[in-house]
Amino acid sequence: MVYGRDFRSCKLCGRIYEIVESGGLRFRIRGLCPEDKEQLIRFYESLSEETIYTRFFTIVRYFDPYVEKMISTICSLVIVAVEEGSGRIVGVAEAYIDDRGIAEAGIVILEKYQGRGLGSKLARHLISVLKEFGAKKLYGYVLSDNSRALSLAKKLGAKIVREAPGIIRVEIAMD
Repeated sequence: MVYGRDFRSCKLCGRIYEIVESGGLRFRIRGLCPEDKEQLIRFYESLSEETIYTRFFTIVRYFDPYVEKMISTICSLVIVAVEEGSGRIVGVAEAYIDDRGIAEAGIVILEKYQGRGLGSKLARHLISVLKEFGAKKLYGYVLSDNSRALSLAKKLGAKIVREAPGIIRVEIAMD
């Protein structure tokens, strides 16, 4: 069981959270669906090595197993930003909740779409969903030179904890 919830209730497929307009483009913030699998793989494959490293702290070249896990894991909560005209996934926020109600999260935005507020929108909706599913605490890891992510974490009220040289753990109490 997810903290206070049955695992089967965790899927967010098709759930629309918001339509966002930025720079003349419209984006739909919604829950990830299993049929998004191939597009999600293409999303990750289209990220620059720098963005991949910023998100995963390593270079990843093969995303099929990672995406399969996102779609099939009992309680992975995944929200995507989709460009309305093209239907292309341009941002992903994901979290995994353990049986104690502690969630680990990560967010990544396609380079071309960074700086439009999509990361902030995805984070706020992910936090809302995590609260809905009974999460008590949210954490994530950020490279210490990722000023955008650290700024967002601070805006969300995160506590900053230094973990190792170059890596910062951010935590948000949800109760």
